[in-house]
Amino acid sequence: MACDQISLCSSTFKYISNTIYIVPPIPNSINHTSNIPFIYSPTMAKLLAIFAFCLLPALSIAATLTQSPFRLKGRVYCDTCRAGFETSVTRYLAGAKVKVECRDRESLNLRYTLEAVTDATGTYEMTVNSDHGDQKCECTLVSSPDPECKEPNIGRNRATVILTRNNGMNQNARYANAMGFLKTTPLAGCTELIKSYFAEDI
Repeated sequence: MACDQISLCSSTFKYISNTIYIVPPIPNSINHTSNIPFIYSPTMAKLLAIFAFCLLPALSIAATLTQSPFRLKGRVYCDTCRAGFETSVTRYLAGAKVKVECRDRESLNLRYTLEAVTDATGTYEMTVNSDHGDQKCECTLVSSPDPECKEPNIGRNRATVILTRNNGMNQNARYANAMGFLKTTPLAGCTELIKSYFAEDI
C-alpha cells in the first residue's frame, strides 16, 4: 500500500487511510530491534474529548472545596425609638442570636444553617465553608438578650447574603445588612429625634 512519509525530529509520520502512524526512531540499544508505532485515529480523538468533558466537572468541584471559606459578618441593634431604622440613639446588642439559612430556590427546602452570637459591639461573624451559588441565603434574628427589646422589626429582621463566587465576587468577606429588634417603650425625646430626620422633607 502506498503511503506518504514526513520526517520530523527524527520521527516518521505515516498517513494511511485517514489514520496517522507515528513511528519513533530506533533507539541505539541492542534490546530494541523494531519500531512500535503509536496509532492516532479520529475514534481516539473522540474518546479523549469525552474523557476531558467528564473530568472538568470533577476538577471544578475540587477547586471549590479548596477555596477559602466565607467570613460572614453583620450587626444586631435595638431600635430604642421604634423608628424602623437606625438612629443616633440606637443601641447595639451583645448576646443576640442570629442564624444564616440557605434554601433551594425552587423547593425552598432548607439546605444549610448556622448560628452565631453577637459580641460586645453587637457584631456577629460566621465561617461558611461551602459555596451556595444555587441557593437563596438569608441571615435572620433568633433571639434578643434584652426582655425590653425583643420584638423583631419586620422588614429589618432578615438580610439577604450572597455566599457564592459564581457571580464574580471573589473576596472572602461577606456583609449582611444590620438587623434590629424594637424596644417595648420608646425613649423620651424620640418623637423630636425622628422628626429631625425628616425636617428637610417638611
